[in-house]
Amino acid sequence: MRSLWLIPASVALSLSATLPSMALTVSFTGNLTGQPVFDSPDIIGTGVPTTTVGFGDIFPYSSQPFYVNTSGNYNFLSTSVSYTTNPNNNPAPLWNNVTILYQGSFNPATPLNNAIIANNDFPTQGLSGFNNVNLTANTQYYFVTTVFNPDDGYGTFSNSITGVAPVLGTVPTIPFEFSPSLGLLIFGVSGAFIRLRKQKKLSLLANKYEQKSK
Repeated sequence: MRSLWLIPASVALSLSATLPSMALTVSFTGNLTGQPVFDSPDIIGTGVPTTTVGFGDIFPYSSQPFYVNTSGNYNFLSTSVSYTTNPNNNPAPLWNNVTILYQGSFNPATPLNNAIIANNDFPTQGLSGFNNVNLTANTQYYFVTTVFNPDDGYGTFSNSITGVAPVLGTVPTIPFEFSPSLGLLIFGVSGAFIRLRKQKKLSLLANKYEQKSK
């Protein structure tokens, strides 16, 4: 039986620079036990998911938002670490994790929307991920971790994103800043509009005066 669980677990961060390529790795850990569940995208190998498993909301999941400061290719890796939910079947050395990458937004109620790549077994059970995924700077992404079959058990994991400049969290909003030149432009336009209204009003009054004088 195929099932997946996603858990927004507590996140531990680590940052390291790798020389001489200057690749930057951001790492975080989590645990699927006790996390929210969804109907996971169905994926074997690597590709863009087009269907869900179809067993209902039985797969726990963990969603990590992130973005990158620099556009380019990035590598993703998830390693299952230990069981915290006992399997119904004979456990393998590592539980069978699945990863999915979303762009823009992630909604567990519509798990196929915005999914751009997913993987199971990279290349073996207990490892999941994808390499050389082209990401756009300052775009919101979500790295989702789940399990291939909940009946086979699941638990803690360690994930990493490697590239030029990955950052965990949501893209910061840019507050509106007043521009003096923009302010002058707006003032100039509004001033011209007021003058036009005054001229039109004076013209109407003049016409009325002429009609009364006749």
